[in-house]
Amino acid sequence: MCGFRPLAAGAGLAALFLLATTFRAGAEPQAPPPAGPGIGVVDLSRVMLEAQPFAAAQDGIREWIEAEKRTNLDVKKGEITAKEAQLEMFARDSEEYRKLKNEIEFAKLRFEHEYERLEVERMRRITVGQRQAFDEASAAIAEYAKSRGLVLVLQQRTGKLRGELDTDLTAEMYLRDILYSDALLDITGAVIRILDAKR
Repeated sequence: MCGFRPLAAGAGLAALFLLATTFRAGAEPQAPPPAGPGIGVVDLSRVMLEAQPFAAAQDGIREWIEAEKRTNLDVKKGEITAKEAQLEMFARDSEEYRKLKNEIEFAKLRFEHEYERLEVERMRRITVGQRQAFDEASAAIAEYAKSRGLVLVLQQRTGKLRGELDTDLTAEMYLRDILYSDALLDITGAVIRILDAKR
């Protein structure tokens, strides 16, 4: 007599439900709640690049710098170009030439100062945005971890090494604390969905 015994009806339905929710078509595999202390991994670079709130913030910075270039830098550059064209109208030893030449040099200095000001402001906005994004990502990670009973979430850096120099490659290699983890531990997609839902 065969030793196999069929599952009870309730157990069979539970098993089917687990398979359906874990391996949905096109969905990331979802680990069941851990029986013991749970661990998750997250690719923070993916979160920063793919989460809609962070992408929108980066787009905002790009739009701001483009607008500033059009209204400030491009206008000043055009004024300099026009003045340089006027120089051809005067003899090099004339008072008009000397005066216009000085105006051009002064305009170039103002252009450089404006460029530096915009660059400082751009970096300030990027820094503020990065701090805010990290805080929001950390909160989303903690929210998901608590809901799944995870007690530890590690950052996993993925992708190919990008360094050109041997020193850069060495730094990248030793910064990768996790060399392998099962896909079921990856909570990156779940964290991105939490952030997108709060947009």
